[in-house]
Amino acid sequence: MKTWFNLLFLLLLALSAKAQQVKLSGKVTEQGSKISLLGVNVLVEGHGGGTVTDVDGNYSLLLAPGNYQIRFSYVGYQPVSRKVQLQADQKLEVQLEVAAGMLEQVVVTAGRFEQRLSEVTVSMEVVKPELLQQNNITRFDDALERVPGVSVVNGQLNIRGTSGFSYGAGSRVQVLVDDMPLLSADAGDVKWAYLPIENVSQIEVIKGASSALFGSSALGGIVNLRTAYPTAKPRTQVQTFSYVYDRPNDFFTAPYRLRDGRHQSGVSALHSRQIGKHDLTAGVFAVWDQGYRIGEYSKRVRGNVNWRYRVTERLSLSINTNAMVDSTGNFFFWQSDTAAFFPSPGTNDAQLSTRFNIDPVLTYYGRNDRKHVFRNRLYYTENRGDSSRNTRGQMYFNEYQFQQPLRFGFAKKSMFTAGLAHTYNYVNSGPLYGLKDSRNVAAYAQIDQSIGKLNYSLGLRFEQFVINNEAPIRYPVARLGLNYELFKATWLRASAGQGFRTPSVAERYVNAAAGAILIFPNPSLSSESGWSTEIGVKQGWQLGKMKGFVDVAGFYTRYDNMIEFTFNLFPEGPGFKALNLADQTSVIRGIEFSSAGGGQIGRFQLVTQLGYTFIDPIEIRRPLPDRPDITTTDVLKYRTRHLWRFDAELRRARWGIGTNLRYNSFMLRIDQAFENFIPGVVNFRQKRPAGDFIADFRLSYELRSDLRLAFLIRNALNRDYMIVPGNIGAPRTFGLQLTFSPQ
Repeated sequence: MKTWFNLLFLLLLALSAKAQQVKLSGKVTEQGSKISLLGVNVLVEGHGGGTVTDVDGNYSLLLAPGNYQIRFSYVGYQPVSRKVQLQADQKLEVQLEVAAGMLEQVVVTAGRFEQRLSEVTVSMEVVKPELLQQNNITRFDDALERVPGVSVVNGQLNIRGTSGFSYGAGSRVQVLVDDMPLLSADAGDVKWAYLPIENVSQIEVIKGASSALFGSSALGGIVNLRTAYPTAKPRTQVQTFSYVYDRPNDFFTAPYRLRDGRHQSGVSALHSRQIGKHDLTAGVFAVWDQGYRIGEYSKRVRGNVNWRYRVTERLSLSINTNAMVDSTGNFFFWQSDTAAFFPSPGTNDAQLSTRFNIDPVLTYYGRNDRKHVFRNRLYYTENRGDSSRNTRGQMYFNEYQFQQPLRFGFAKKSMFTAGLAHTYNYVNSGPLYGLKDSRNVAAYAQIDQSIGKLNYSLGLRFEQFVINNEAPIRYPVARLGLNYELFKATWLRASAGQGFRTPSVAERYVNAAAGAILIFPNPSLSSESGWSTEIGVKQGWQLGKMKGFVDVAGFYTRYDNMIEFTFNLFPEGPGFKALNLADQTSVIRGIEFSSAGGGQIGRFQLVTQLGYTFIDPIEIRRPLPDRPDITTTDVLKYRTRHLWRFDAELRRARWGIGTNLRYNSFMLRIDQAFENFIPGVVNFRQKRPAGDFIADFRLSYELRSDLRLAFLIRNALNRDYMIVPGNIGAPRTFGLQLTFSPQ
């Protein structure tokens, strides 16, 4: 009887407690348009608990009577906090404003949760889809070329000069799509044409070592393409374009003729909508590019589908897919500097590339604002052409991530992030790489906290690699970042982080030839490691109806055991081989300035972005044991000291005019073998010691509210420039773009 009495008492107590609860409910919409917002985080600050809005923007919370601070936050919108006094059921309607201010932009990649751009502890750039559309960007590397501090050297991504050029094998910058890696299993590289550039929410670029959260290949930084999910209002956009390559300058005595009509044409389409609890986005892109060099072409079709189902207010399932087929003709290097648009004999080949990825993701919001995410990716790549270069690779990625806001009386906000990650790579290739596999497991944790005006971030990670059942390679890394609001709209930051990178299959096992140039395998190649540190200040400004920010940073990066393809006389013969530069330390130090602004000047709307980066890339050779007093230095290969980036768009009524300007100073040092084996490289470099300045211009007009026509000129000055030794850049091109966006 006593047991039954106790159970009855507890039941009555629970019912009494529940009876004392009251309901706070309402709807969250976008300010101005009144569109319902799905997935807005509704948090009870200081007490724990919360929910997210449903497909109609509605939310509800059961709380005990009392006073509360309710916070509403959503990616791309300015967060809102409301005080409520709950004594009975109450409704609270909220409108969120789009984060138009550049300092108010919300980013995710830095801490893997929503933060304002001004609060992050590292240098970071955000690229909005408007920049891609205005410049008619069709490849992701072309978009990154326009970001301050970033350059792409013949497909090799560089952030502040970290990577140089390694013939497309390996990357010191981790590339993500929706927070998951997209480096191929074989070469550890990125096929830039594969990324779904037609479906972009925003691109986030982190500068500096970021291995604590993202693992190997993040020595130089992170690039994260975040795709867009639909809002309550359906969206459709269709875009078609066509370019014609102009005649090269008279310096080239053997150019192709203008009447050859070499051109590039393409079309893309995107549609997104909500259907009940389902979010659906589908995109397609197709292009036929004859190329501006003989034997070079690309015929590719790409399609992508993002689907998300909100099972409950707390549980959602999504499956994202992307696939591409690309038939290409490759151009390795020229005949000579004056016949730069013709390939050297034996260096052209044709290739059919097929690749796709499938990404199932499960997300659950638990009690006290806990968030559980289980991410998965299968990434399949296949290249067919010359039988000696056929490859097939599969990358399997799995990650469980846990996030928990912590409650401390002394802190305004605390976020704990932890996770486990697993990556398995399998490569099947004939004489090129052979049959290879690798496995990586990792555990990581990071805490981000705001104490008064101070934000800090502390992260730790431990990884283990096993390559072809060899002895495990283990790496612990750490990072620390600080951000302090010194004055109103003035943020001072400092960060330091470790990084590492294991060699790709291509760097270890490649066995290939390009014309007279041979590349040999090096199975004993080991991992490289390094660290980077920076100090910077971000200053917001407002002048009339214009506002923006100015950012200045100084940085220092150091690498040990750096991997570089090096030309030498090896036992196999003369050629290139990836080597660890164990006898030297590589250092990159420099300063960076960037600025962005936008707003109204009279009747005009103006948006600008400016960046300048100076680097001093040196290699310091360690003293020989018998001569400890001698230390020699040299410049790291394939780097440029000065980078300028500028973009501006001026609009009035239906008209828009813009420009994009890029300057890379002279490439200081290249492999001497290229000067010896590729005719004309020395002569071409000697005639252009001032570097390369590329100017693009654009003019657009809205034929009606849903139809826009644009005229574009790329490389308007028809500048002759060399991407890497033996590879000429595109001559001037004229383009038309037509964009249809029904309301």
